[in-house]
Amino acid sequence: MGPEAEKILSTFGLSQDDSNVFNTVLTMFDGYFSPKRNVIHERAQFHKRCKKETETIEEYVRSLYELSEHTAFPDKDNMIRDRLVLGITDKKLSEKLQLEPYLTLEKAITMTRQTERVKAQIKEQRLPNVDAVQSFGSRTLKHGSVHGGPRRGSALRGRGGSSDQQDVRNCQYCGGSHGRQQCPAYGKTCRECSKKNHFAKMCHTRKKINEVKVEDEEEEEAYLLSIETKSNGKQR
Repeated sequence: MGPEAEKILSTFGLSQDDSNVFNTVLTMFDGYFSPKRNVIHERAQFHKRCKKETETIEEYVRSLYELSEHTAFPDKDNMIRDRLVLGITDKKLSEKLQLEPYLTLEKAITMTRQTERVKAQIKEQRLPNVDAVQSFGSRTLKHGSVHGGPRRGSALRGRGGSSDQQDVRNCQYCGGSHGRQQCPAYGKTCRECSKKNHFAKMCHTRKKINEVKVEDEEEEEAYLLSIETKSNGKQR
């Protein structure tokens, strides 16, 4: 190491025997060249470390071990356990861990890992349902509403079953059968009511007019019959 190292060695105050022991001299040099750490600062960095949302429990515990390296804690595992309980983002889980009377670091890690797995599984189970709802919503919006298009996919389903399995039969907008989202009445103008997306033969307005005509004919027939009955009575 050169003459400068000999000068430093002389400041260690080692005896002649200690100066000849390699490990002792090496330890003294390590202490001399390594900067002295501020234990208070190291502990402050440790205690303010919280678990990140995207961080696994293993990554969080490993980070706590690294931060505790120069804290001089008398019981490092217990300090890491306490920091884990207080530093996780799941407050309900934190309260549950605090209620454990004999909580160890290993048990805290296990319980946190299990909670993370359950949450991940629940999230995976919900994703397909959300996609299905969004897909159904896009189909219904594409067709529109009554007279502006089939309601809630009713023309897509028809009387034959669900829209995902069967074609439309006896469509209430065209009266025929066709594939899903292939109604020939879509975009067409009704000749009865001048509204779009249905044929005149399926027009609700037309049905109402026919019902009114039938009622008028029945009333007229009943009226004529009553007149005829009265006339016959007078003749008698």
